Amino acid sequence: MSTMIRPVGPVDVVVIGFPTAEFDGSVAPAIADIVRAGTARLLDLIFVSRTLDGELVYLEVDDADEHGIGDLTMAVVDAPGLLAEDDVSAVTEGLLPGTSALLIAWENTWAVKAVQAIAANGGFLIAQERISALDVASAFDAIDV
Repeated sequence: MSTMIRPVGPVDVVVIGFPTAEFDGSVAPAIADIVRAGTARLLDLIFVSRTLDGELVYLEVDDADEHGIGDLTMAVVDAPGLLAEDDVSAVTEGLLPGTSALLIAWENTWAVKAVQAIAANGGFLIAQERISALDVASAFDAIDV
C-alpha cells in the first residue's frame, strides 16, 4: 500500500529551459524556500540536458545530490516518478545541443483551502490560465502606471 499523499490543490508542471547543459544548483535554494514556506509541495523533478555532441543526459531526483543540486532532494516529499517518459520525450525533442531543461511538478498548496471551500459549495473550475511573469512585466511596461 502506498503512503503517497495525493495532491488536493492544483498541480502545475513547468519546463524551464537553460542556455547551457550544466546545472550549477543556484536555482535549488529558491525552489526549496517555496516548499519550506508551504506555498508549494514539490512532487517530482527531472533535469535534462543535451551535450554538444547531441547525447541526452537525465538526472532524476535520486541523482541530484551528486550533481550539486542536493537542496532540492530534501524538498521532494511525495511522488518521484510522477513525471513520465512521455513528458521527458516531449521536452527533449526541442532541446538544442548544449542546453538543458528542468521539469517540475508541484502542488499549489496555497490554494488547498480555497479548492476545498469551492468544492464544498458545489463550485467547479470552468477555465484556468497561467500568465508568465515575463508576459505580465511586458504588459505593465506597455501601460502607463
